[in-house]
Amino acid sequence: MSNIQQKYYTIVSNKGKQAVIKALANKELIDLTTMSVGDGESPIDTNWESLPNEKDRFGITQIKIVDNITLEVTGILSASKGGYMITQAGLYTRDNILFAIAQLPQTAKPVLSDGASKDMTIKFVITIADTSVVNLSIDPNINIITQSHLDEVIDALKKETTTNLATKADKSVTYTKTEVNNLVNAKANSNAVVALSGNQTVAGVKTFSAVPVVASQPTNANQVANKAYVDSKLGKAYITETYSNGVSWYRVWSDKWCEQGGTINTTDKTITFLKSFKDTDYTLVGVAFRIADVGQQVLAKYVDKFKTWSAKHACGTSSWYACGYIE
Repeated sequence: MSNIQQKYYTIVSNKGKQAVIKALANKELIDLTTMSVGDGESPIDTNWESLPNEKDRFGITQIKIVDNITLEVTGILSASKGGYMITQAGLYTRDNILFAIAQLPQTAKPVLSDGASKDMTIKFVITIADTSVVNLSIDPNINIITQSHLDEVIDALKKETTTNLATKADKSVTYTKTEVNNLVNAKANSNAVVALSGNQTVAGVKTFSAVPVVASQPTNANQVANKAYVDSKLGKAYITETYSNGVSWYRVWSDKWCEQGGTINTTDKTITFLKSFKDTDYTLVGVAFRIADVGQQVLAKYVDKFKTWSAKHACGTSSWYACGYIE
């Protein structure tokens, strides 16, 4: 408040106004740190640089921004201090600049030796050009709390505890000591399980029900290698699949090269491959055991079969062999 016509009010000193202007210009913050009280009788003045008849100084306990131009600054004068009247209060920066001054109702601040004592809360309500220039940090060494506020906190904690207990009462389960021990012992020790991440040393032989998947490529001699890595390092193809039924057979290589063959004991036959080729650019070879100088001849090639033919439609057992890529 800044209306001088009121009986009790707060004003920002000229030094305080200069501090605000400087902070806005230099993009700095103003540290409000301490309050003081006094029993002066002269009307408060913006030209003051210190509080007349100062009696005590104490730390600020709270700074609150009400809106863009209004601050609430609170300090607590402990019960151990007193023995005087209070009529005025001052608010100081860290640089000991009297930032604001308050005219207060005349109030006695007794000490215990007077027969009574009490904490006193002093609150400044200040209007300035821009509240963003005031640092909201409070000195962590100030640990004062009023008895009334402490009582409020205790009452709130009691209420919360009672509510939580009532809420959980219906869900609680009672265990005996033996049951608790059994439940605890049943849980695996963190040092006795295989973790999902981090480094661990696992001792003993471990048998996996499924083949482990190794995502990364090995970089050291004792690391596990996955199939893709092994395939890339072999340098030549290897057999991955074989089959034989006594009449026909095939074998497939790692590079998808396929060999297959079989026998024919009739003429004019269509042979279906056990594995279809990628295209008709495969190699097909036939060996015939001829009868009456007549053997099998290949009539047509397809990706999944081939046809044979004999001139006199008479031939003994013939063997065939084909090779090519199936993918």
